[in-house]
Amino acid sequence: MIDVVEIRGWGNWGEWHSGFSYPTIENRMHALAEIIDAYVDAFKETNKLLVLSAAWDPYFMPYDSYDDYVTYSAFDYLWRLDNTTFRRDSGANLMNYPTDERLMSDAFRSGKRLPLLGEYSSGVEQAYSEAFGFDLMGGIDDILFKMRPNYSTVLGWVNANVARVVDDGNGSLWERGNEKLGYRLAVDLARFPNKAEQGTDMDILLSFSNSAVGRFWYTHPLKVSLMDQDNNEVFSYVEDNFDARTFVLGETTNIYTTMTIPASLASGDYTLAISIIDETGTPSIRLGMAGEIDDSMVYALGSVNIDTSNTTPDPVHESMSFDDAKAYPFKPKTTYAITFDYTPHFELENYHFADTNGYVFALMSAKGGDGATTGYHKWQDVSGEKGTKTIHVTTHDHDDYVLNIVSEGYDDIDIHDVKIEVINGYYEHFEDYDFTLIDALYLPVNSRNAYLTRTNNIKGSQSIEITSNSRGDSEGLKFDTNVYALEPNTNYTVSFQFESIALVGKGGYMFLNLIDELSDQRERIGEWYERNDRGVTTKTFNFTTGSSTKQTIAWGIKNGGAYVIDDIILTKNPTGTIVDGVDYGHPQNERPAIDLIGLGETEGFEAFSFNETAYDWGQFGWGQFTFDPRYVITGDSSLMGQIEPEALGNEWFEFARSKPEALDLQPNTTYEISFSYRIVKNPINNGFFYILMRDLGVGLPSDVGFNIIPNASQNDLMDIKTLTVQITTGNHENYQFIFGMHMLGEIVIDDVLIEEKP
Repeated sequence: MIDVVEIRGWGNWGEWHSGFSYPTIENRMHALAEIIDAYVDAFKETNKLLVLSAAWDPYFMPYDSYDDYVTYSAFDYLWRLDNTTFRRDSGANLMNYPTDERLMSDAFRSGKRLPLLGEYSSGVEQAYSEAFGFDLMGGIDDILFKMRPNYSTVLGWVNANVARVVDDGNGSLWERGNEKLGYRLAVDLARFPNKAEQGTDMDILLSFSNSAVGRFWYTHPLKVSLMDQDNNEVFSYVEDNFDARTFVLGETTNIYTTMTIPASLASGDYTLAISIIDETGTPSIRLGMAGEIDDSMVYALGSVNIDTSNTTPDPVHESMSFDDAKAYPFKPKTTYAITFDYTPHFELENYHFADTNGYVFALMSAKGGDGATTGYHKWQDVSGEKGTKTIHVTTHDHDDYVLNIVSEGYDDIDIHDVKIEVINGYYEHFEDYDFTLIDALYLPVNSRNAYLTRTNNIKGSQSIEITSNSRGDSEGLKFDTNVYALEPNTNYTVSFQFESIALVGKGGYMFLNLIDELSDQRERIGEWYERNDRGVTTKTFNFTTGSSTKQTIAWGIKNGGAYVIDDIILTKNPTGTIVDGVDYGHPQNERPAIDLIGLGETEGFEAFSFNETAYDWGQFGWGQFTFDPRYVITGDSSLMGQIEPEALGNEWFEFARSKPEALDLQPNTTYEISFSYRIVKNPINNGFFYILMRDLGVGLPSDVGFNIIPNASQNDLMDIKTLTVQITTGNHENYQFIFGMHMLGEIVIDDVLIEEKP
């Protein structure tokens, strides 16, 4: 089934870049909007996701102006339409930070509940040589954090490059992509009674996170079930007040739900389980957590005893209206988790990129003034649909805090239900802070990378700045295990105010490490990225410690840049009830074993792709398969060399070259080559088809065996002919056999046989 359709029809390869230079800006914008409208109109009844290439077009517009970049490419026009989103071409290569990287950042931040797509266009050689400023893994990290895609096309466009990465032992690239692309939803903490009574309401807390960079974009609800000892469902209900499309990296969301236990339910022990279901009620999403029951996409959270002799505990949290929440008596020096449901009323048609307005959450004290404001969080949402946010806040010394959720230039917002829960936590707002004090909980890992700042402070008189000018990982701030060590095998939540103040380098991002100071082992427990035009926001991560008795966490940055943090809240969560098990992980798809033909065997191009033949599709991918009976020479398919007129800026085109792992052509050796061919169109402008052997590492000086395939007469077009030649290689080691054409034409090749001659 096709879910995604790309909007093509303008620019090179239809990718929305290097297109036609229109006489006026108005002509250009009108033409681009008409292409978009044609696709939207054609697919409006299908609910397909329409994707436009958000590519940099430096030759036909003033790309140094972000507003002009957005407008002149019709990106602003597209974003206001339903079921439309972006794919960024040339990721890990030609990313332009002031324009297209900012566009992808703004698009994700806007809150439109659709995914973004990417493309890893850098080839293997460029990645290995760091020609673009990052290595293989740096390239995928640049795509992950600068585009935030759900999907990304393959490395270097072609399967041959993908296969090479695997053959070179760099499978960690796929592990990284599988771990971080798209969405990775998990319940980090589940809280519910271990005993409850029939006919009562059982309160359940599920703390969800999305540890991947993309967005869950399905309107699937949550199902909560009770399972018997044989894992048969005996009772369930659907929590419609659930929308995982708002779950994004760097935030946790508390889902409070209530199970009304049937009075008729038999007494006994049951397993509480959850699943995310599709419109048919079928579990449809695999979660990134332990506890899956028999490969069912249903996840066990723990056991609960149901009996008439039990007493069901009251909820730990308080639930109230927004009006009541604004009058809630917040206590001084107390940490709270505040969860609220909201519906924004910002219409997509009013959205503009670079808009820094949004909806703002904060606890404010008149007695304390601006410096006492806590829990500040600004976000955008253009959906017009209900969402959920959870913010961790700690009050200062004042007793007059008021919950404030407002719109700053972003139309109205409705707040429906507010849930407030007191939680235990360590809090530091860094006012009057001194690293040299003996009880200072937070210390610099390196004084060059973390220090108190009064210049870039987020709030109050000072904050912590974390900075780096070097490639690789640089840790800045940690807490001192001599003052407080994290408890072993314990679930924690860390939340903090955050603002980026200097862009990270290519392949860079911000991170949190969990460090075992006894073994010096490190584990990433948080990764995120924001541009320095994002403003202040809140970041929250759940994590679980290991077995060591001396563990700490450290804030860091990869590949340079700078950011500021403040108002750190570290909360030790109650003992979790999620069952023990192995995290589903991020397994790789195994590369299938392919038996390629070799010397002395005939290649008939009967596979479905070049990946399964002894040939690749040539430089820039000009080759293709044809299954058209008018052109096929033998069998069901043949190799087609067919160059489009739009490529006339070039003259020489390869449409197939042999794979060294299949056809190992040795130096100073004579080979006989025979093949069938059918000329469909002779090349224009006195051009011709040709064959040769070349060491691609050396280039033209290594060429041997250049032979022209004779052009057809008018009467011979479409006739099947054969050609047999002998070629003797030179002193080079890495020869490949090449089919090509000079100028534009069309030819079909089949039944290629290469034999070594005595």
